[in-house]
Amino acid sequence: MAKLLEKSKARVRRLRPNEVVEGIVISKKKDELILDIGAKAEGLVSGNELEDEAETFKKIKEGDRVLATVLQAEDNQGFVLLSLRKAEPERDWRRLERMFEKEEVIEVEVVGPNKGGVVVRFGSQRGFIPFSHLSLKNKMAANAGKLIGETLAVKLIELERQVGRIVLSEREALTERQRQEEIAKITKVKVGEIFEGEITSITPFGVFVKFDSLEGMVHISELAWEKVSDPKKLFKIGDGLKVQVIEVNEKEGRILLSHKRTLPNPWEKVAEKYLVGAKVKGKVTKIADFGAFVELEPGIEGLIHVTETTGPLAEGDEVEARVIKVDPKNQKLALSLKAIGAGWR
Repeated sequence: MAKLLEKSKARVRRLRPNEVVEGIVISKKKDELILDIGAKAEGLVSGNELEDEAETFKKIKEGDRVLATVLQAEDNQGFVLLSLRKAEPERDWRRLERMFEKEEVIEVEVVGPNKGGVVVRFGSQRGFIPFSHLSLKNKMAANAGKLIGETLAVKLIELERQVGRIVLSEREALTERQRQEEIAKITKVKVGEIFEGEITSITPFGVFVKFDSLEGMVHISELAWEKVSDPKKLFKIGDGLKVQVIEVNEKEGRILLSHKRTLPNPWEKVAEKYLVGAKVKGKVTKIADFGAFVELEPGIEGLIHVTETTGPLAEGDEVEARVIKVDPKNQKLALSLKAIGAGWR
């Protein structure tokens, strides 16, 4: 009797609220489920605790094994009260771990965009697919905001339970034939080629452009020769845009484009327009530890080194300076405030 009591105490001591247990379905009724959870203990699941996103209750049958979370160690009828709903995250994690180990292809639903990719749902868990791991077709759909609600076949490429990190790849799930077809599409595009494209999406860091059945990104620094602070002020979705291919990454399925390189480069005539010794006027656009940048015209900025200033400067200041060095090849123009007040030699 003493040994039986000890075993009973040990069982009760182990079954604490929020603990996940595995049980065998011994009875399934319309609104309740009874599980054999070992050590001659039975668990009861009823009411809202039967409901989860995966509709586990509808799918299981007597004899199946299922995970449940302990709500109460024992009620007045001797049942351990359990929840299918609260155990769903654990069930999904275990499924993900098995699929990751076996490198299986799984299906996920796209629930929304995220910086650098899209967020997807696998049961109760949320994962992330980087843009570089979307197929070419779905990259275009994602950039146009048309991928939400779609189901994708993917593979797990990172799984870190401690930090809740789930990273997936659609490209890794492609068949060899599909992968070769994608590579063939990308490799037909050569660096330096110029295309007439159409803007499909605008982000704070640039725009996406569809061209020749492909899509590429124009980074904000490649939109114009002058600095662009907000692409939405210059472009809108559907606008035509002339672009030049500046990088093709077959491995990641990425194409980088430039619009400014299809436009005349203002630096090509800098040596003619800004002679050493000439006085110029401009606006301070940026303050750095080593000096201040001054815009003389769209796309052309000069630097007043800290040793060539006559006092504190602030962004937005209108200044008159003298040109002291011109280097069109490296796109550099040196200015001086000190040289304004002194005779130029």
